[in-house]
Amino acid sequence: MAEEDSIRENHLWNTKKRSRDARTTSKKIDLSNPEGKWIGMADDKDLQEISQEESAEDTSNSQPDLQDGAFERAVREAGANSIAEESLPEQFDSHVLNVDDPKADPSQKITKNIDTKNQVQDVILNKSLSNEDLLHMYRRMVLCRTLDERIWMLNRQGKAAIMASSQGHEASQIGSVAALRKKYDLFYIYYRDLAVLLDLGLTPTQIIKGFLAKQGEPLSGARQFPTHGAHPKYGIVNLSNVVATHIPQAVGAALAAKMNKEDRVVIVYFGDGASSAGDTHEAMNFASIHKLPVIFFCENNKYAISVPLRKQMAVESVASRAEGYGMPGFEVDGCDIVAVYEVTAESAKRARSGEGPTLIEAQVERYLPHTSDDDDSIYRSAQEIEEAKKRDPLRLLRTSLQDIGQLSDNEDEIIQDEARRLVNEATEEAEAAPYPETRDFYQHVVSDSGLEPGEYR
Repeated sequence: MAEEDSIRENHLWNTKKRSRDARTTSKKIDLSNPEGKWIGMADDKDLQEISQEESAEDTSNSQPDLQDGAFERAVREAGANSIAEESLPEQFDSHVLNVDDPKADPSQKITKNIDTKNQVQDVILNKSLSNEDLLHMYRRMVLCRTLDERIWMLNRQGKAAIMASSQGHEASQIGSVAALRKKYDLFYIYYRDLAVLLDLGLTPTQIIKGFLAKQGEPLSGARQFPTHGAHPKYGIVNLSNVVATHIPQAVGAALAAKMNKEDRVVIVYFGDGASSAGDTHEAMNFASIHKLPVIFFCENNKYAISVPLRKQMAVESVASRAEGYGMPGFEVDGCDIVAVYEVTAESAKRARSGEGPTLIEAQVERYLPHTSDDDDSIYRSAQEIEEAKKRDPLRLLRTSLQDIGQLSDNEDEIIQDEARRLVNEATEEAEAAPYPETRDFYQHVVSDSGLEPGEYR
């Protein structure tokens, strides 16, 4: 069907009004249009009817539906019988950028004695990002880019293992984390999510140790592929680099949250290549059926390793697939950190209020090869990459901050210098760290039998 024949009502996000305006359009979202930063791909009227029907079903928990299967009854009964306390942390810091920030305004603290479970997310959703917030985000993006460049250099020196660069993805990753609850929500990441790790609390030293396989790496004890493993304190889970296998696992975590009557949200990050995997479709279908609190966050850089988007799917938009599962789907300019923050906050509010999953397609850019082992000159032209760099998220945010008088050239140089200093110190510390002891090789792999490595009974 021709694009002009596929007119439907969409919802464009107006970043000035902070509200959705119903429009009729047959065009794809213009990423340079400040009036519409993200676009809903599913028919809102249909979704509202589905939501109302499912909400009516949820209110009948005391009257079990005889058509329910055993699984549905188990989920409902687990939630009804849960004796877990109100699932908010004892003291949740709603400071949008850093829950551990000692300089955060104490007036923004929210304690457990709130009336509804959605008030915390309402604070996040209704809070306009201040100039100071954006400047802090910019600092984090600069630090991530500097760290990314250093790890790539260490790989070229033969010191670091394989590297999947996040350059071009920083705004999507940091913007989405800012809209969620650190140390409470769960983050199922994939191998390109360096900024997510950094923004959730891992230090540059810890991250570099992972790439150098040095003692003190916190995710797997330097046993896994770099950036892989788990960190329960920060809600980080990344157990395998096999494409898309973590997406059903994230849905399982969302199911557990629902059964335990927690208002925890699970966000799962993946690339456009993973969106074509069978695991992804099964996960989305299951999550939508059971209205699970999960956000599917696709970082679409238009290449699945070397395969361009047009050769891996017959549709132009990953988000358009959401309609087939009965969930909302949104395209967003993934290089616009404010737009990413807003659409993620809206999706999290839906999830916490029991409205189910959301699919977000963040349109980002990839400036380097798929990994440090790839040669992208075989399938991409230098001209294409230079064109993509016009949408560099750091450059866009820096220009915006300069335009509003929030960042001078001198201040920007100070930020750049500070990032280099932190990364230099982290590099020195990581390189000086020892490798893990070989006698610990079997720790956390097999049961502790008291035998020395290589000994058998």
